[in-house]
Amino acid sequence: MNIESPEDYARGMETFHSSLSNKKFPFYREKMKEHDLLVKVTFCFNQDRIVLKILNNFQLTEQEEKRVREKFRISRGFDNLFEFYMKFGDSTEGAGLGITMVEILVAQSGFDRHLFTIYSKKGVSQTVARVEIPLKEDYIPKRLKFAKEQNLTSEM
Repeated sequence: MNIESPEDYARGMETFHSSLSNKKFPFYREKMKEHDLLVKVTFCFNQDRIVLKILNNFQLTEQEEKRVREKFRISRGFDNLFEFYMKFGDSTEGAGLGITMVEILVAQSGFDRHLFTIYSKKGVSQTVARVEIPLKEDYIPKRLKFAKEQNLTSEM
């Protein structure tokens, strides 16, 4: 299968979804070890913020990145999970529902939706999903600090 081919990708996702079950996790764990596939979850906190980061050691394909961006775009049209589920129900794939769910829950908790990010750098074999939750009113999130630094750099 060619992951860059939309047809092969759709077939692969269909196979993946049909094979998901709790009984198969030990099998997949061994396969992941065999192929050196990593999923690393870190949880960091201090008095200012909490950060949950999930990293895997493969890069998003262009097609996957487009799908993730589309899920973010769709989720912005909903204020709560119930509304989203009533519109899309079971017609969405599992991963898309997870992305939407996290973003809507961040927003429902009163935080900026941009505190949930998914990113993959070109040339680096990893993808990161990151949620940053401020614990203080005056806390400036990493993404906002980065944006301010970029604006300062471009003004010079």
